[in-house]
Amino acid sequence: MDFNKVLNHRRSVRSFTNEQLTDSQILELKNSVLKVPSAKSIYPWKLYFITNKEKIEILSRFKSSSGFIKQAPLHVVVTADTSLSDMWIEDCSIVATYLLLKAVDLGLGACWLQVRNRQHNDKISARQYILNHLDLSETFGIECIIAIGHPESEPVPHYEQHTNNKYKIVDIT
Repeated sequence: MDFNKVLNHRRSVRSFTNEQLTDSQILELKNSVLKVPSAKSIYPWKLYFITNKEKIEILSRFKSSSGFIKQAPLHVVVTADTSLSDMWIEDCSIVATYLLLKAVDLGLGACWLQVRNRQHNDKISARQYILNHLDLSETFGIECIIAIGHPESEPVPHYEQHTNNKYKIVDIT
C-alpha cells in the first residue's frame, strides 16, 4: 500500500470480526518493529504478542474502558525494561506507531490503548494488573496495548479537512 494511503486510512478501530490473523500477518507485524529506531540504540522494549483467548480475556479487563479489545485476535503489549533507558516511553511510542501503521498496510485495524499512568481500579494501576497476569519483572514499564484484527467495518479515512489546519504547523522562514 502507498504510504500516503496508509496514513490516510490509519484510524482507531474498536470493533473487530472473528477472523483470525494468519501466521504470515503476525510475522510481518513482528518484522516491522525490527526496523524501529531507539535512543542510543539501546532497544529497551519487549513486545508480547498474545493470541491466547484466555489471556486476551484477562487483558481486556485491564481498565474500565478496555472491554472491546477482547474481540481482537491479537494483542501486543508494548513494554520496556525501564532500568535500561530513561527514554523507554519514547522508544515504546515509536514501536507502537510502527505496529499501527503496519496493521493498516496489511489491511487490518488496530487501536492503541494507553496503559502508562492509567488505573485498573481504585486499588491498583493498569500496569500492575498486567504485570500480575503476565508475570513480568517490576522493572518493566508498560506503554500500551495494541489490539489488532480485521475491522468489522471499513474505517473512514482521513481527508483534507483533517490535515488542512494552518495552526498545527508553523513555517518559520
